[in-house]
Amino acid sequence: MVKLELKFQRKQINDPKNIDIEKVGEQYEGWFVQISGEITEIKGSYMYVDDGTEEVKVYFKRGAGINKKIYQVGDLVNVCGLVGQTRSGFQLLPRSQEDIEKTGVAETMVLVQENVEGEEKKEMAEKYLTATAGGLTSILFGLFAKTRGSNAIKIIKKLAGVGLAVIRRKTKI
Repeated sequence: MVKLELKFQRKQINDPKNIDIEKVGEQYEGWFVQISGEITEIKGSYMYVDDGTEEVKVYFKRGAGINKKIYQVGDLVNVCGLVGQTRSGFQLLPRSQEDIEKTGVAETMVLVQENVEGEEKKEMAEKYLTATAGGLTSILFGLFAKTRGSNAIKIIKKLAGVGLAVIRRKTKI
C-alpha cells in the first residue's frame, strides 16, 4: 500500500500541468508546468517563449546541461519546468535538456526565410544582368571603334582629357 502511494506521488511530480503562458504567475509558483509556444528571443542563459497570450522567460540553469545552441528564434517548443519568481517577474526553469522539446518552426519564420532567399536570388540576377550589360556594351563599343578607325580613338582621348581636367579641378577645391 505504501508503494502505491509513492508511485502515485512520483507520477504527479513527473507529469507537468499544461497551462497557457498568461497563467504563469503566483498561483503556479513552485509547480511543475508545461507551456507551448514560439521562441521569440534567445540571450545568454535564457530564451523567451510566446504562445500568443503572453511571453515567458525560460532560464537555463548552469547545472541543467541544456544546449541552447540547438534552438533558434522561430522554433516551436514544448517546455516543462518549475515556475519561479525573480525581481523581474516569473520564469520557467527546465530541469534538463529533456524538458525542452522542439516541435517545429513557426510559419511566419518559414515565410521570412523564403523572402530572404527570394531577395538573394533577385540580387544575384541583378548583378548577373548588370555584368552582362557591361560586357555587351564593351563589345559594341569595340566594334564601333574598329569600324570608325582612328576618329573614334581621337574622340575617346579628348573625352578622357576632359574627364581628367574635371577630376583635377575637384581635387584642388
